[in-house]
Amino acid sequence: MFPRGMLTIARQDQLGRLEEELERARQFVPSIHRVSPEQALARVPALRSDYVAGAFVEPDCREIDVNELHQGFLRNARKRGGRIVINASVDAIER
Repeated sequence: MFPRGMLTIARQDQLGRLEEELERARQFVPSIHRVSPEQALARVPALRSDYVAGAFVEPDCREIDVNELHQGFLRNARKRGGRIVINASVDAIER
């Protein structure tokens, strides 16, 4: 996994929840912090300045190889006797 960082943005109508979400996130990720709309736009210039009213950054976020993660789940399922079936209809599911 490679360091990536993650930016979460909020529109003007979402600003009330931004602080609440930030405090909840800090319980799990102490390094998360608020940044100004200008700082968010500097990080991601493709964002529209009229859209971003607030933002926070999780600097320690990592990139995941989604395909490798999925293949690992499939390998583990097969190892445990699971069978991968595609293009099949489902009539019922039971445990």
